[in-house]
Amino acid sequence: MEYDITTEDGFSAFYEAYYSRVYNHIYYRLLSREDTEDTVSEIFMKIARNAHGFDRAKSSLNTWVWNITKNVLIDFFRKKKALVLVDPQDMEGYGPRVDFDDEYEKIVSPKRKAVYLLLQELPERSRQVVYYKFFEERTNREIAQLLDMNDSTVGTVISRALAKLKSIAPTDLRG
Repeated sequence: MEYDITTEDGFSAFYEAYYSRVYNHIYYRLLSREDTEDTVSEIFMKIARNAHGFDRAKSSLNTWVWNITKNVLIDFFRKKKALVLVDPQDMEGYGPRVDFDDEYEKIVSPKRKAVYLLLQELPERSRQVVYYKFFEERTNREIAQLLDMNDSTVGTVISRALAKLKSIAPTDLRG
């Protein structure tokens, strides 16, 4: 479906269609609800601010949105790295760790919570590949193109990530 993101109605429809996809993508990268909410807000603000500059002749809306998403994530990780370089003690307790507060406990199943906690044990690149493979159901070739990797490397990363997850997963999550 095509959206005219330069109009209020068009942007609202676009937001409804894309919000959960963008949110889930960011969440599985950061594994922090607060960082995810801030990052997703920033993404949609950039999309809204730059809507008039979007050119369908240059790319599809989907490609444009995911490029903005990728760039905002890159900025997030750069800022995080800069903070670490400035003063590591300021970062104590910071990072991609799920903090399940009471409100969140009520809506997240124990199995999903366990999966989030397990994903934290993977390096960023592995977590990203696993997200694309199992949450967005992309092929290895699509993942390779998205992450500028070769197809066989994607397969290797998936295999190693699954082996690590299986080795650390509680017995009731294995299967």
